[in-house]
Amino acid sequence: AAARGAIAALEGIEGPEAADRAAALNAALLLGQQRFDEGVALLEERAEGDAPGAVVLDVVRTRLQAGQVEEARSYLRTRLEERPEDPTLRFADAVLQMASGETEDAEGALRDLIEEFPEAEAPVRQLYGLLVNEDREAEARELLATAVDRIPGARDLQLLRAANFEAEGDLESALGIYETLYEQ
Repeated sequence: AAARGAIAALEGIEGPEAADRAAALNAALLLGQQRFDEGVALLEERAEGDAPGAVVLDVVRTRLQAGQVEEARSYLRTRLEERPEDPTLRFADAVLQMASGETEDAEGALRDLIEEFPEAEAPVRQLYGLLVNEDREAEARELLATAVDRIPGARDLQLLRAANFEAEGDLESALGIYETLYEQ
């Protein structure tokens, strides 16, 4: 009942942001009521046209949570054909490739994103995880060091780097990073 009230209140507000939030809440309500087909249909309707990549990701995420991996992949590929330069969709595709075991393709896609968007942290974190999972720790550490130098305000990357220093027994370097983060 509270969710329905919030949806009604949002629908009473003019503007695309309120309408988008109302639709997202309504879709979540439908999904929570086990009305999967209706919820996904509403999410897909929100993601039509030039909707932000995050809205498209809601559809992909929902399908993945329901175990519909191929449907999620097919939907994402269709949207990528419409908007091949969208970095959010390209990142999501790389993550799906990793999950499907297509690590070589995923690595190439992530490296392309890092090159095109050098300030983006998410592709670095994903590629770091991929490299670690493939027992390529030296490459992972190098990637992380380069990224921290390039994006000094990236706290998550700094925390990963500090954890690397700890694992290597370089507690002084790890402590230096932690102290800097604490000061920030």
